[in-house]
Amino acid sequence: VPMLGLTLIGYFINGFRVEEFKLPGFWLVLFSSALFLCHGYSLNNIHDLKNDNNPVYFDFVLKHFRKLLVFSYVLLFLAFFLAYFINLSSFLLIVVGGLISVFYSGLRLKNISVIRVLMNVFGFSILLALGYFGSNSELLLKKFLLLFFFSFLFILYEIIHELSHMEMDSIEYKNNTFTLLGRKNFVLVFYGLSILLFVYNFFVYKKLNALFVPYFVNGSYLIAMNILFTSKLAMKEMNPSNATILRGVITRLTLIYGVVFLLCL
Repeated sequence: VPMLGLTLIGYFINGFRVEEFKLPGFWLVLFSSALFLCHGYSLNNIHDLKNDNNPVYFDFVLKHFRKLLVFSYVLLFLAFFLAYFINLSSFLLIVVGGLISVFYSGLRLKNISVIRVLMNVFGFSILLALGYFGSNSELLLKKFLLLFFFSFLFILYEIIHELSHMEMDSIEYKNNTFTLLGRKNFVLVFYGLSILLFVYNFFVYKKLNALFVPYFVNGSYLIAMNILFTSKLAMKEMNPSNATILRGVITRLTLIYGVVFLLCL
């Protein structure tokens, strides 16, 4: 459910309008995004449980594998159906998202660390784009560049997510971002990406003469995220337990940030 907030941000990026909740078009966008999201998660879980050889679920998944796949793809085709009534851009985004889920989960490209991170980032960005293009609003450069900020932001969240799953990844995927980079480089990459995002956020605000408040909220969120990263992970032992705690705190912070950002539009 929190991921649907990305669709809401994309939809209202040109300004928050309460009256939109009464329009059928808004609900078409929201439900098509929800169905697309459910397909992605269900397909990933089906293939994960099959490949994990989990004794609790393996026999069930193997026995009902085709039925489970059919259920997941029914969700995707329902998303196609709804997106068809929105506009061509939304329909094509769902098509691209469906292909990503096949390559990510079905063909197990998620086993390659860098590709896993990038495909997750791209998948989350589709939710933003579904809201943006589904709103049929005027395409403004300053708003489009603001959406890119969120896409880049997913990279930070995703590498923390990977660290929290390091033990499982070592069994199934053999490596992840942390094991590939090592502690020192992992920290440097996180801080480096944060600085680039901060500069990008400031650059877009200054060059496009944009509304100040959303960019101030973005910068504040980045600072808070880095303070949490430093205090709860970088200055402590980097292990899955601490990373899980950090991810939980950042998830709650992100929910607050998303609501505040929407209200500032």
